Amino acid sequence: MKKIFTIAVLAALAAGCSDDDNAPSIDMSQLYKKWYYVSVTVDGKTTQDHPLHPCGQDYIEFKANGTVIMTGYRCADASSYTITSPYEVQPDNMINTMLWGLSGPTALKKLTEKTLKVQYMYDNDADGDEELVTRVYTSIAE
Repeated sequence: MKKIFTIAVLAALAAGCSDDDNAPSIDMSQLYKKWYYVSVTVDGKTTQDHPLHPCGQDYIEFKANGTVIMTGYRCADASSYTITSPYEVQPDNMINTMLWGLSGPTALKKLTEKTLKVQYMYDNDADGDEELVTRVYTSIAE
């Protein structure tokens, strides 16, 4: 009887495990800071020179109140602009935000003290087909 009980308990524990349990654990408290652009990858092609970040001073900042702020600098006239958007953390390491012109989810692929890596689908070249876009940021200002 003990063997049957032990087998039943082990079976129940095994059934409770799923692929979702293997998703990387992300400490969301690491998100709330300024993040500076490092690179963007579109369909496997990576560039560090991005037209939206020419001065190297642009950043995004996630606030704990559900607001994300993108601040950009124009090198030619030393002016800046700010875009503010709400965001919402979803299960499975997803964020919904309009920040990158998105209406769908953004996957948090990596979040550490110094690195933020996000991934989403977007029609980057305006050809009608969405491409896989990966953006990498650092919390260390250059």
